[in-house]
Amino acid sequence: MSGSAPGSVSGDSSPLTGAPPGANVEFSIEELADGEVSPYLVRGLEIGDHLEIRGPVGGYFVWKATQPEPVQLIAGGSGVVPLMSMLRTHAAAGHPTPMKLLYSVRGPQFAFYTDELRRIADTSMGAASVDYAFTRSAPEGSDRSVGRLMREELEMLALPVSSSPTIYLCGPNSFVEGISQWLLELGHPASRILTERFGGA
Repeated sequence: MSGSAPGSVSGDSSPLTGAPPGANVEFSIEELADGEVSPYLVRGLEIGDHLEIRGPVGGYFVWKATQPEPVQLIAGGSGVVPLMSMLRTHAAAGHPTPMKLLYSVRGPQFAFYTDELRRIADTSMGAASVDYAFTRSAPEGSDRSVGRLMREELEMLALPVSSSPTIYLCGPNSFVEGISQWLLELGHPASRILTERFGGA
């Protein structure tokens, strides 16, 4: 198990019932102290236990290698998990279309997939890139001040409207609402902004 932030667990190589032979699913879980499900999945689940899972409702929050347009991924905290799947698919396909990740997270110790994200960016020949916005603590030598992602920074770091990117945005409700509004204000059409969200209001 690797690639997850402290207080979380990643599992892989679990066979999918009804899937083609050799198909597997990987999951990443961030344990929340007041969570109803995550503490059980992190501490109570045992080898041999069975879980019933399903994919994204509607099936629209998926990137396919047949898409020709550049892609902007924007994640808040553990919202990076479904976006990581897109980055892996993009890397495996050797896709030349730009795919950028803007990842807002409390601090480096809370970031998921740090090493893998670095490898993907380093081996993509410039097709994939990752920008971090640390909100509470930053690694030594960081050239960005700690704090929430702001509209001006979003405009600077995200792919411009002129490149007509498809944008996948995932994170807590308030994060997704705020970023979506800024993207609209910057001129990105609503039809190009695909969102997934979690948590309370």
